[in-house]
Amino acid sequence: MSVALLAGLRARGTDLLAQLRARLGAGQQVEEPEAVLFVGISDAGWRATLVPADGSAPEELSEDFAPLADAPTAAADVLRRAVRSLAPGLRERVGSVRLLVTDGALMFVDNRSARIRSTDAVGIRQVGAQQLGSAGAIYGFQPFGRSSEHETPRGVYSFVTAERARDYLGAMDTLATRLVQILPAEALMIALPEEQPFAALDIRARASTLVFADPETGAVASRELPVGIASFAQAIAAATSVPLEEALQGLARRECFPAEMAAGARAGMPATATERALAPVLETLRTELRASHEYFVYQRLAGAPERLVLSGEAGRVRGLAEWVGQALELPVVAAPGLHARFMADGLRTNLLEGAPKGLLRIGKVEYRFVDGRFRPDQVQPARGPARPAGNVLRQELSLAMLRETASGLDVARLAVPALATIGFAGLLWVTLAGAGSGMAQATGALSAANADDAMLRTALARRLGAAPPDESADALFWTDKLLAIAQAMPTSMWLTKLSVAQESNATGDRRLVLEGEIPTAQTDYLGRITGLIDRLSADAGFMRAVSSVSFDGATMARDGERDVERFTVTVQLRPPSSPAAAAPAGAAGARGGSAKAS
Repeated sequence: MSVALLAGLRARGTDLLAQLRARLGAGQQVEEPEAVLFVGISDAGWRATLVPADGSAPEELSEDFAPLADAPTAAADVLRRAVRSLAPGLRERVGSVRLLVTDGALMFVDNRSARIRSTDAVGIRQVGAQQLGSAGAIYGFQPFGRSSEHETPRGVYSFVTAERARDYLGAMDTLATRLVQILPAEALMIALPEEQPFAALDIRARASTLVFADPETGAVASRELPVGIASFAQAIAAATSVPLEEALQGLARRECFPAEMAAGARAGMPATATERALAPVLETLRTELRASHEYFVYQRLAGAPERLVLSGEAGRVRGLAEWVGQALELPVVAAPGLHARFMADGLRTNLLEGAPKGLLRIGKVEYRFVDGRFRPDQVQPARGPARPAGNVLRQELSLAMLRETASGLDVARLAVPALATIGFAGLLWVTLAGAGSGMAQATGALSAANADDAMLRTALARRLGAAPPDESADALFWTDKLLAIAQAMPTSMWLTKLSVAQESNATGDRRLVLEGEIPTAQTDYLGRITGLIDRLSADAGFMRAVSSVSFDGATMARDGERDVERFTVTVQLRPPSSPAAAAPAGAAGARGGSAKAS
């Protein structure tokens, strides 16, 4: 019978597992490719392209910031502006978002110069945070350079602070959970089919990104230049009093970049007003280009670049490409825009791959970037009658096995396990009952102790209420007195001695003498001493049993290597009350104090 039972269970389990696989397979077949939204942001503007899942024509949206005098420059602000420009219907169709970021706050460094030998994500994030001077960082890695089998693979790390990354996510609003990639523009600029060292320059509106790369050694140097096409337009607009947009149009029509200034060999003043307006901007650009080139070749000991790959907004300024090539003494090759290459190249460098848990948080739910997606770290169980399909299948499997088992039950064989179960339950009940009895005894003892404590507190309160209040000088060393002195003293003042003086046997001739020092470098040190006396005199708690606080003088002295003013403050104490009059006086004092306070 047992063999038949096992065979039945095995057969039923096989059937249910087959049904489970069929259902899971059907669920996978239902999934369709998702629409991808490519978003590129920089200080030159933003561009978004929605690639539908059905293969239909992509939808393009963009905004040009170059002619705008008040355009946003922070990457998060540009991204927020782009997301808000998307129609609600378009947002609903987005399945995933890929973000291309051009941001000067990112750090782009090869692992040779950064000396990163570990592959531990936590350690790499710590290195990035130290380099950026931030509490946290995220990173992405891109293989670059030829490596042997016995060395750490060469490549380039991209770092950005965790705060900056959260700014990106916050700007994406409801699309944040659909973000699957953050790609730095520098990573795309070096992803070129080049075998020899090269330079890449992406010119934007108000800044430019310059990258030198050596595909042989893996050396990379990146620099943000403070010059863009809007810099030239603003210089001309300021000199000629024309609008910024009109200045840009003029730069597109007429060549305004003399070749002599590219080589830095022109002497004297520029010939025309336009040249004079552009001269400071061109000189800044030429200096930055030459300094970056020399750093890469002579300090990084990398190969000299053989050509310059130019992209971005350079085509909107006539003659700028040739001028830059002459400044670097390199042939210039025009490249497609970064956004077009972003969509076509399929580069998978991703800053989110090095993101820690909790980078994205919505309400109380923290998200973790796992398998290319932001997923909730803790999934709450479903409420109501609806249950997940997996739970339904598991319950169906359990019920089926129970039915098969019940159909072949042997009551005699189950008798011993049943009796053992009942016996174990009885033993557990006896144990818990004994524990409950012990708990009751402990609770009773605690209640008795609390009652004794309450009785003692009541007796102590009665004794304290019957005792006369101590208004005498014996209260001198109460903690509140010393605390009041410490609180009244400024940080620039030191208390060097505290003593009780009694020059005669007369009652009431007891004084508290405070001796201290204050540096003479402190301005108005006498005013500080006066402030100490005023604060003590205004403290009602301190003046209890004190008749007056007075200044007894100060002398100049030297303490080590500094000059100080040594001062003395006297606190005159009230005479102690006689034992016979202590109680009435204390009561009257209490009533008088209440009346005064009111």
